[in-house]
Amino acid sequence: MKDNSATKLCKHCKSEMKKGAKVCPTCGKKQGMSLGCLIPLILLGIIIAIIIAVVGSCSKAVDDAIKDDEKKSESKKVTVETVIYDKGGIKITYMGMEAGTLNVGTNIKLMFENNSDNDVSITVDDFSVDGYTINVVAYAEVGKGKKANESIEMLDSYLENNGLSYDTVKEAELKFDITNKSSYESVKTDTIKIKLR
Repeated sequence: MKDNSATKLCKHCKSEMKKGAKVCPTCGKKQGMSLGCLIPLILLGIIIAIIIAVVGSCSKAVDDAIKDDEKKSESKKVTVETVIYDKGGIKITYMGMEAGTLNVGTNIKLMFENNSDNDVSITVDDFSVDGYTINVVAYAEVGKGKKANESIEMLDSYLENNGLSYDTVKEAELKFDITNKSSYESVKTDTIKIKLR
């Protein structure tokens, strides 16, 4: 074989031929692009397409799960508007109940209105639901002439420990402790019953 840059070898029969020839004069086969480099590129493209499809599918599944949880929470919402306390310029309205996100808790929604001459803080004491004492988180600070929307948060695990659930609870009993933030004088209400649904 001659060392000549004007020639090349046929990709099929390995005989020498002119460098610019498209067809081998010996075997008659076309001299197209080698598949040796093309196959890894095609495989890489397929792998990238699969990764994109899997990531997109997982992302959609997570989004769908979040939307489904929000729909369930929205469909379980109980909307009511009942004044449960109205004395001394402090008015408290029961606004309904809703299941918390990701089924962690149940919220009893309240609106506090302060028409007194002082800023107040309000906490919940002696809380029970359907006859069972439940530990709850509830606190509101309301400036004079202001309103605040807050919730009494009941952990679902506390309800379940007493054989209760968001779907079954019917009535809550509680007392509010209303404290004047200037004088620190406190007033505890009588027991208040709230029909939850």
